[in-house]
Amino acid sequence: MTLPKQLGHPVDDRDEIAPHRRVGCGATPLQEETPLPTRTSRRVWPPVAGAALIAAALTGLLTTKAIVPASATPSVPPAVAGTAELFTSLYLAGASPDRIARVFTGEPPPPGGTWVNQAAAVAVDQVGTDLWEVTVAVDSLEPSEGQFEAVPLGFYLVPIATMGDTAMAVGAPARVTAPAFAGPTAASTAPVAADKAAVARQFVELHLMADPEAAHLLVNPAAVDLFSAPPYEDVAAEVVGADSLGRIIVVVLAATASAAEHRLEYLVTLEASEAGWRVSAIGAATR
Repeated sequence: MTLPKQLGHPVDDRDEIAPHRRVGCGATPLQEETPLPTRTSRRVWPPVAGAALIAAALTGLLTTKAIVPASATPSVPPAVAGTAELFTSLYLAGASPDRIARVFTGEPPPPGGTWVNQAAAVAVDQVGTDLWEVTVAVDSLEPSEGQFEAVPLGFYLVPIATMGDTAMAVGAPARVTAPAFAGPTAASTAPVAADKAAVARQFVELHLMADPEAAHLLVNPAAVDLFSAPPYEDVAAEVVGADSLGRIIVVVLAATASAAEHRLEYLVTLEASEAGWRVSAIGAATR
């Protein structure tokens, strides 16, 4: 079994235990008729509370923008990030005033056509008492000549004010540059013996296909949660090496019933047993 070259060079192990088939996976075209996904908020703010909240927030913005010292390590209320994500999605999509008023009592956005696939808070900073700035990453499509086209990932800074357990946006999103991110240095990989590679590969394939035989490759079947129903219709796994701790890196090309194609990576830990190499743990690969 060999995966496409972009998945890395396969380990040269000709003693495969049990090959699995894979199918060609094509991209699913965008369905233009699909309505724009929406979400509703969990709380409707009373007008008085909303006005008081915005007044308090604006007072802080117009005076001193006090950055809370890092040593204070304030806890972020759960509603802050979610409110920023929902507000950004509604604002960019040009939501109607009655819908966006659930999370924002300022001037409603102009009618827009942005299709927001996903909005996710990637950073939260406290800038004053009950006032937060949330950086929201947005994956979206923009209309172009009767269809939607992908645009680069956008980042927006959103001011959020809190009152008790509730939160509300107190200003329109501001487009900002992508925040700096220092990712880990890619680690080198070591070669894997053919017998180890075969066990790791077969276990991952059986696991993703919800095959009961996967349990027979575990050191302790009770230590690993196995799928009871297959999340994929076809899988093809390949070992690409081992990390510095000897854990085996397994890359998987998996296809759903609708022909959607996913590329997955796992770290598989093996232990020697009387029956040969067996799996003691499985997790996500860090590369």
